[in-house]
Amino acid sequence: MFGAWAVNSWSLGVAIRSQLTTTWGKIGLLFLILAGMGEAMAAVFDITHPLHTVADGLGIPCLPVAAMLICIQLSRRPAWYPAKKMLLWTANLTWVSVVIAAGTFVLLLVTYSQAGGDLNASSTSVTVLPAGTIGLVGWANRLLVVLYCVWAVTVAWQSIRLAPSIKGDPQLMVSSRRNNQREGAPALPL
Repeated sequence: MFGAWAVNSWSLGVAIRSQLTTTWGKIGLLFLILAGMGEAMAAVFDITHPLHTVADGLGIPCLPVAAMLICIQLSRRPAWYPAKKMLLWTANLTWVSVVIAAGTFVLLLVTYSQAGGDLNASSTSVTVLPAGTIGLVGWANRLLVVLYCVWAVTVAWQSIRLAPSIKGDPQLMVSSRRNNQREGAPALPL
């Protein structure tokens, strides 16, 4: 699953790179590539391997940064205007999911400690959580993955819809479309 997710991130970067012309857009693309590296590492190193933590450190924070930087730039391009609201909503949901995941982790630690759990115990020695521990971290992580994928699908779908009209300079293509519509020529579907 993580391998496919990494390929998804990198493919999305290839698909939209011509649309990312500003410095911030290119930085967003770099963060998307880094997120893909984290996802690929998570595919190779399971949760018990020390490098899985490095994978988390790359994949989890880099994707929301990429989503925000990329979507802010794309939403300012005329060809992407129709999808502006959806792009920004899904981009914001990526970082909201990180906040939710962090909150559930804090909740787990606090309730585990209050239930008498030893915070210094190794993770391998704890096989059962004490009664009263609220463990929602797994659900929050799943929500995070789903919302990251929803963002990627949203951007990819809009990119696919625009592909026929974005050959060459997208700004010129949009201007050309508007002129053709005024002259009675059929409009290309977005």
